[in-house]
Amino acid sequence: MLLEEASRAIEYVDDSDGELGGFIGELGLPLAEAILSMELGPVERERLVRRLEELILYADNYGMGDSLDIAIQAAKFGWREVPKEVEGNRRTVSKLIEEDEQDDWDEDDEWDEEAGYEIRERRWPAISYHFDLTEAKLNVLDRQGRAEDYLALCEKEQRHLRYALKLCDLG
Repeated sequence: MLLEEASRAIEYVDDSDGELGGFIGELGLPLAEAILSMELGPVERERLVRRLEELILYADNYGMGDSLDIAIQAAKFGWREVPKEVEGNRRTVSKLIEEDEQDDWDEDDEWDEEAGYEIRERRWPAISYHFDLTEAKLNVLDRQGRAEDYLALCEKEQRHLRYALKLCDLG
C-alpha cells in the first residue's frame, strides 16, 4: 500500500520543507476512491480499517494524519451513508509496542500490562478536513460513467454545483 511505504519514509526523510507531509496528506481522497472501487467482504473491510487506523495513527505522530480519515470512512462504510453520530465519537486504537521500541509516552495514554500494548484514544471525524466521502463517491461514479447515480447523489447531498456541471457535460 502506498500509504504504508510513504509512512515508512517519515523516519528516514528530512521533511523540514513539508514535502513528504504534503504528499501523505494528499493521499486521503485518492485512497478513499480506490477503496470505494473495490469489492470487499466484511472481514476484508474490517482488516483494512484496522490497518488504516494503525497507519494513520503513526502518521498522526508526525502531524500528517488529519486528511487521511476519509480513507477509514471509505473502508468502514463503503457506499452506505456515514451515520451523523460518528462525528466526534472516540475510538480506542491499540498499538503494539515492542520491548526494544522507543516510545514517546504521553500521560493521557494507558498501558495494558496484561496484554502488553498501549491504549491511545484518537478522534476519527466523520468528515475529513479537506474532503468528505461524498466527494470520493462522486469522483468514482463519474469515472465509472454512472451519470444517473451521480446526479442522484448530488441531489441527495445538495451538491448543486457538481450537479449543474454534470448536466452541462451531458448536454
